[in-house]
Order: sequence, then C-alpha cells, then structure tokens
Amino acid sequence: MNIALLSPLPPEQSGIADYAQALMSHLLTSGVTVETPLKAVAQDELQSVMEKTDWSRYDVVHAELGGGRLQEFAALQWLMRNRPTLVLTATVHDPERLVWRPLHFPVGLEKLAKSWPLADKLLTVLLDPWTLKAERALAGHLRRVVTLTHTGGQVLRARMRIGESVNVVIPHGVMPVESRPPAPVDTLRLLYFGFIYRGKGIEDVLQALARLLEQRPELRGQLRLTLAGGAEPSMAFRSGGAYIDELVDTIGQLGLESNIDWQLNVPEQQIAELIQNHHLMVLPYRE
Repeated sequence: MNIALLSPLPPEQSGIADYAQALMSHLLTSGVTVETPLKAVAQDELQSVMEKTDWSRYDVVHAELGGGRLQEFAALQWLMRNRPTLVLTATVHDPERLVWRPLHFPVGLEKLAKSWPLADKLLTVLLDPWTLKAERALAGHLRRVVTLTHTGGQVLRARMRIGESVNVVIPHGVMPVESRPPAPVDTLRLLYFGFIYRGKGIEDVLQALARLLEQRPELRGQLRLTLAGGAEPSMAFRSGGAYIDELVDTIGQLGLESNIDWQLNVPEQQIAELIQNHHLMVLPYRE
C-alpha cells in the first residue's frame, strides 16, 4: 500500500507534527510505503504542486487536520474536486471542526485582515456559515475520519453531520515509562505542560493560584507551579512584546515570583521524568 501523508512534520514544533512523525514511523515499520508530497511546500505553491503530483500513485491520501492550519484542508478540497475517486481520510485533532476559519477572505479584504486583527476576527465570524458548509462537504467525502477520543468523535459527527460508521477512534499512543512513586508532599508541586502561547488558559491558573494563596496564606511555602513546555517563537511572540515576558509581568503583579518555576523547551527524553517530579498536572485549556 502506498499512502500520501499531508501533515506538518518535525522540525516544525507542534503536537500534530510529532503525532504525524510517530504515525509515519509506525506505518513504515509495518511495511506500508508513506510519502509526503507536500512537505516544505509553501501556501502560494500549493496549487502548482497539487496539479503536478501524480496522485494515481497513491492508494490513500491521509491528512492531519487541526492546530489552526489550512493547507491540508485546502489540499483535500482540491483532491475532492479533481480526484473524486481517490480514497481520502483524515485525523481531526480539534474538537467539532475540521478548520476554524475560511481559506481566503473576499478580494480586497485580505490586506485589511492582515493589518487589523479585529477585522480578521470579524470576517472570520461573518464568513463562518460558508466555512462550516465547506467543512461539511469535505467531511461527507472522507472515507474515514479518525478522532483521538470518543467524545471528540461524537461532537465532530454532530457538527459535520457524518455517520457513526465513518468515524474511527484511535487513542493517542503512549510510550512505556517505568513507574515511580511520587515525591513526598511536603511541598505540593503543580505542573502546566504544553506549548506556551495565548489561549491556553495559563493566566487562569496563575489567577487561581494567587486567589488560593490570598485565602490560605499559610500555604505560600507549600505550593509550587512549574510552567514547562515549548516556547515556539511564531506562536509565543507578536508585535508588542513576548508572551512569556507578559506572563512574567503577570506573575510579578500577582506576587507569585517565589511560587513559580520555569522549564522551557524540555527535550523529549526528559518529559517523563519532568512529569514524575510533580504531584498534579494542571491543564487549563478552556475547550
């Protein structure tokens, strides 16, 4: 079997890229041929590459969708229209939706959206009915839709209006880690782990910790929160300063300097030990 994998891949720093790399490695060791025809293809090159690629060579085209990316969705749309008999499948990493925004804004509004963030948000909301229609059309064409959880599958099927037989739940794989008893709880150690950028709810955890210590000041020396994970520049930084610098300022304003530890860009081989050194994982992402 020959599969075309449409996905971000390392060294891009994202959970989906790591997931796709693990999937590809497993398929290759199982004797499946996997190719990545869109690897390192820029958005403005996509149309040309799609037209030049011999898609008849592949038995299946599988895409990883989510994380705010649009390129894989656009590629599947092109294949749906131009290679309708080709088997298309996808793993959907976000709840409810294949994508969250239109591929393009109407002519004349693209520059406005790029220069004015509020216009980008308004246009995304106004065009959402058309985005949802495009998502449902593609979802109805996919032979299989893989989700990582049963709950994710349920909400995605309802939103995309696809049958239960189309959805396959394949939980995230886990690596074997030797069990180790937790450290003594003289100091309760909390851990936030993940990519550090806006929208992950990190501020909520800081405010909650500050409120707890305000109500129970005797706990100040018995609680520590570690903020650990990747600080991807394209996500963590924007005009107006670094997001991590903003978090440092927030920590100072809340009086939490003595309760916070940082471990940024943790090497993969150290992640398990990092988690085992803490008592409680705090994942505040609102969705």
